[in-house]
Amino acid sequence: MKPREPLEFFWMVCRMCFGRLDQARDLETFQLAAAEVSAKTSRLPVALDGDVQIMHTPLQYRSRPRALTVIVP
Repeated sequence: MKPREPLEFFWMVCRMCFGRLDQARDLETFQLAAAEVSAKTSRLPVALDGDVQIMHTPLQYRSRPRALTVIVP
């Protein structure tokens, strides 16, 4: 999220609640092939397909191009 000040964050949350979030103004986006998530704790709850599982950190994520075939009308 781009807002760094508490008041900016408050107004961004208000815009989000009313469906007025502007991705270009309010969010920073990155395109990565892989990412690692570290935490102060050795385990984190992670949502996987609607279920929550406890996983050990650091969490490793990677993009797999063409791993999912999507069929649309």
